[in-house]
Amino acid sequence: MESKYWLVVGIAAVGGIQIAACSSNFDSCADSRTCPSHASQGEAGASSGEGGAAGGDDGESGAGGTVAAAPEKPKLFGPCAGVGGLACDGAASARRLACDGKIWQAGTTCADGERCDSTNGECTRIVAECSTALPGQNVCRGDKLLTCGPDLVTAVEAAACVGLCKDGICQMPACGDLKVEPGEECDEGNVDQSGACSASCKKKVCGDGQIFSGHEQCDDHNTVSGDGCSATCNWEPIALALGDSSSCALSANGKVKCWGYNGSGSLGIGDDMNRGDKPNQMGPKLLPVSLGANQMVKSIAAGGKSVCALLEEGGLKCWGDNFFGQLGTGDRAERGSKPELMGDALKAIPFGAGEQAISVSTGRQHTCAVLNTGAARCWGSGWAGELGLGDTADYPVPTQSRFAVLGNSISKAIDATGNFFTCNLSDDATERCWGSNVAGQLSINGLTNLGEQPGSAGDVHALSFGGGRTVKAIADGADFACALLSDSSVKCWGDNLSGMLGTGDAERHGTTPAALAALPSIDLGPGRSAKSISAGAYYACAVLDNGDLKCWGDNGAGGLGQGDTVSRGNMPGQMGGALKPVSLGSGRTVLQVAVGGGHTCALLDNGTVKCWGWNNSGQLGLGDTANRGSSIGEMGDSLPAVDLSF
Repeated sequence: MESKYWLVVGIAAVGGIQIAACSSNFDSCADSRTCPSHASQGEAGASSGEGGAAGGDDGESGAGGTVAAAPEKPKLFGPCAGVGGLACDGAASARRLACDGKIWQAGTTCADGERCDSTNGECTRIVAECSTALPGQNVCRGDKLLTCGPDLVTAVEAAACVGLCKDGICQMPACGDLKVEPGEECDEGNVDQSGACSASCKKKVCGDGQIFSGHEQCDDHNTVSGDGCSATCNWEPIALALGDSSSCALSANGKVKCWGYNGSGSLGIGDDMNRGDKPNQMGPKLLPVSLGANQMVKSIAAGGKSVCALLEEGGLKCWGDNFFGQLGTGDRAERGSKPELMGDALKAIPFGAGEQAISVSTGRQHTCAVLNTGAARCWGSGWAGELGLGDTADYPVPTQSRFAVLGNSISKAIDATGNFFTCNLSDDATERCWGSNVAGQLSINGLTNLGEQPGSAGDVHALSFGGGRTVKAIADGADFACALLSDSSVKCWGDNLSGMLGTGDAERHGTTPAALAALPSIDLGPGRSAKSISAGAYYACAVLDNGDLKCWGDNGAGGLGQGDTVSRGNMPGQMGGALKPVSLGSGRTVLQVAVGGGHTCALLDNGTVKCWGWNNSGQLGLGDTANRGSSIGEMGDSLPAVDLSF
């Protein structure tokens, strides 16, 4: 009778385990076993039949204080009750017993991967996490602890660990364990900060001042575009330079990309194929100019078919057309059309000991630079005396101009973008020009060129603009020049065939000192003034104080951006309020403008670049050769931005 008592207690204990194992927070029952809502037929009989009738030691009634003994554990050929009842032949066994109503017989064996469930005798899928564990041992299921049961098919699941679950133990939460825990915004396990999650498990976001490799190119502590680092933390262009039929942009990370005409290697990418005139040539596919290992550029200049870049270290490198020696390399061989001539093989232009270029300007056939000593040096074509050397010879190496330094003044900036003349801005804010004077652009008495003859330096004088105004910036066109004055007004003088002087007629103006002083400033509109200017071959543009852009002069290819080909400035009533700002998109303002041979590009406040006008070589960077700005509907939001992808 002692064995009967054991059976009652044993089944109760197993039943208790079964309830825990099949609790609502553990899904293994639904996955792998039948949860016992009642005892098996054979077990029930053993419990209610024998246990219910249990009495004293001799099987008598329990009256009189005797305690019934538990029956024996189910074993082969052992007694049982309840036909069809099932039991397990040992713990963690695949063998089963079946009750024939009297004794336990050998039952069916569970399939591979299954074991007999001691709570009901059913075959149940093994709890994988417990397959190599001991009964009662804790193991991990993801981040939850499991306590393994006695038979490999039952286990009790606890609540999830706050940190990781490892080797049956809840670990302390830690940044870098690949689990987002309380107080963490992310956790990629990359403590080297190479991903989008910081070493302190906070999300890396644009504008926090940290560059996230693979996610950001830059981070300047803000999410404002137009300052060199975009609102999405990518590099932006910060300066533009245009040649006759090519365009270049300098990014804030010191890289230069050029597109358009490339017949002379003007794009500096090692071949002579144009870029931007066909689809899929821009963006990442447009390679930066190769200027040498670890070289960064701080300013660029373009003119004609050549380009120059002033490096951060102070060196000056030029590439493209070199027929007149305008690259300053001491020869007339072009650079940029072959890869072996670029990179470190492209040598910086040599100056004197301790001398470095601080600014550069490139014209159609000549180039000039201002040095850190205040001297100005020019090279290339000297056809009309534009080099200021007292002759008309070509010089393929930098040579000191005689006219840039007069009296006590030294050079501050120089503009050689005119066809065959040069203008210099001195540190006393005065301007002097020399070279070709075919249209009176030197503003001297007569149309004689200056700089062709020795000893003519005395004829070069500071230009007078009247009212005590001095010069802030200069810009040369083909045969005309413009100055941004100290009161933020603009004057242009010289050739005016297409209205590039903005005077409302086609007559030359400012061709003598007196005429220039008396010349009215250009009417830019009521209350409007200029922040910067740029001049191309036959028209000019000004960025206004409110960020608008206005252009005047020749408009044969739509370079004025007015949706037609009508020139502006050569007839009365076309300037002032009548001259509409160039439409470049809703709410957009202009940071910088550059004018080329017949096309215009603007750097906008959102860090994008838009180009319009002449497009014979793809200089607009839009994947075709169609002009823009000459027809209605081509400007504004309809004009795509150039895809640069620095």
